[in-house]
Amino acid sequence: MPRGRLVALGVFAAANAATAAAPSLAAVLGARIAAGACGGAFMAAAAATAAGSVAPGRRGRGLAVIVGGSSAATAFGVPLGAFAGAAIGWRPAFFGLTAAAALATAATATLSPHEGSRPELAAAAIPRGPVLLTLATTLTSGCPNG
Repeated sequence: MPRGRLVALGVFAAANAATAAAPSLAAVLGARIAAGACGGAFMAAAAATAAGSVAPGRRGRGLAVIVGGSSAATAFGVPLGAFAGAAIGWRPAFFGLTAAAALATAATATLSPHEGSRPELAAAAIPRGPVLLTLATTLTSGCPNG
């Protein structure tokens, strides 16, 4: 299994925990920069995984799910994050995001295809498999933005 996704998700979770626990604005900014860098690295790894996990004729669909998830994370995650930040405070909202990212990391490690898996089998699993798992992860990466 490509380790890039796991590293990016793990550091993303840690960066969100650092944001929630930050003692200063400078620490918040540093943690958000780290989380943003991990988000970019994750999206690149997710796109590569989507392309490599499906049959060649379905690569466009797999990539569309990843890009759609990223777009949906931006469109829905920002207002949901702002709502959560207003309702429970920005620190608890970021700790909640940390928990979601940790769960996504564990699910990715457990459910993602391993190297040498057969694309024709992964293509049959697109609606339930690694591409949707990655979509769920990208949907949580946009929130909160408190």
